Order: sequence, then C-alpha cells, then structure tokens
Amino acid sequence: MKIKYRVSVVALTMAVGMLGFWAVAKGWGASTGGPLHRLAADFDFDDETDTIRGVFPNSLGSVVGDDGRLVYQKMVSVPADHNVLYVTFSATGDTHDGAALWMGCRIDGVDCRPGGTGAAGSAPGYTSLQKMPSFPAGDATGALGTCNDGGGGFGDCHDNNLNYTWCVQLAPCESGTPMDHTVELRLATSQSGDRVFFEHANFYVDSNNITGNACQPFDTNSLDPEPTVVPSPAAPSVAPPPVTLPPLPKLP
Repeated sequence: MKIKYRVSVVALTMAVGMLGFWAVAKGWGASTGGPLHRLAADFDFDDETDTIRGVFPNSLGSVVGDDGRLVYQKMVSVPADHNVLYVTFSATGDTHDGAALWMGCRIDGVDCRPGGTGAAGSAPGYTSLQKMPSFPAGDATGALGTCNDGGGGFGDCHDNNLNYTWCVQLAPCESGTPMDHTVELRLATSQSGDRVFFEHANFYVDSNNITGNACQPFDTNSLDPEPTVVPSPAAPSVAPPPVTLPPLPKLP
C-alpha cells in the first residue's frame, strides 16, 4: 500500500507539473512579477513646497520656457535583471484661485507618461492631482460654493491627499551590471502666477522584474464598453382637431 501511495503521489506531482507547463505555454499566468526592491525612500516634512510656474503652452498665461519646478531628483541603481521602475509621490496639498496642481515624472529626462492630457487638460507628461472649484470675484454663490482657508482665494481648500504612482518599462541591461537611472518630479500650476502647494511629502522608487506584461498600456474601456445612448425620436407634432361650436339659437 505504501508503494502504491508513493507512486500515486509522484504521478500526481508530475501531472500537476505538466499542467503548469502546458498552462504557461498557452499563456495562462504568462505575466509574473518578482518581489519589489525599494531603491529610494525620502520625505520632506519641512515648509510647504510651491510654485507659480506653468508648462508652456498648456498652462494659462505660461511663457516660452515654462516647465514647472523641479521638486525631487534622485539617482538610483537598478538591478540588471529588473525591467520595471515605479515612482510614487504621496503628500497633502492645496491650490489657489482654481488652479490645478500638476505633477510630472521623468526618468533620465524622458517623461514617465508622455501620453495625452485627459479631461483634466494637463500638459503632456504631467498628471493633474488636484483641482478645486473657483468663482469670479463678486459672485454671490462663491462664498457658499467653495473655501478660502488660507487667503488664497476661492478654491484654497486645506488640505487634500495627493497620491500617484508611475510605472516605467526599462530597457534590458545586457552587461549584467546594475544600471543607474535619474528620477525627477516636477511641480506645475495650470494657471501661471497662481500657486499650487504640497507638504509632508514622501517619495518612493521601486523596481522589479516582470515576465510578460511589464508596464503595458491597458484599455479600461475595452472590457465592458458603455452602451451608446440613442435619443428617442421626438413624437410627430399633430395639430389638435378644430373645435366645432354648436350654432347659436335664433332670436325670437
């Protein structure tokens, strides 16, 4: 019985192993990731960090050369077999006069996310992390519709959580030695001259190796597309029938 039991266990183990090999060959679980390696962990708990600099030409009132303000820079040594880098920014912040707070990430001078601006209207390479409503001076609804906590005008609402992580695909290192990469974060305002702030910030840089889908575009609308709403046709207008009045009685 013991011999038969051992043979059964071995056979089952081989079957599971063959199934796993076949699943990988078919693409099941083809994307696997190794453990994260923390390459940098920094914080800034001193005074507020702010800027009035915009991004040319996307910020309202920006001028040629505007490219936000450099607020973080770190050189990290990435293991040779790692192909994905993660940059995380975490802080609290506020904005003045309805300006949006934009944050841009760059690796070796190249935008972490060079794509489109989205509905927030941020500059290419930047992401809008905060935007509060603002009202023009003299608008009676403004005092009730938003805040002015620090004298920064309508939209100066203290304070709001800011969190964002960028993933960046790295080119393979053929030399087999760790590669140095420079990480930068840039802060910008959507309205040049109107300040945006952050404070109590934490910065993290991580890396790992992913086999398969290593920081690839993913179309969230492809899974369950929203149906196209077709407006109902308007009912045809029908003129009401004429009202027929009875004849008046004859006078005697």
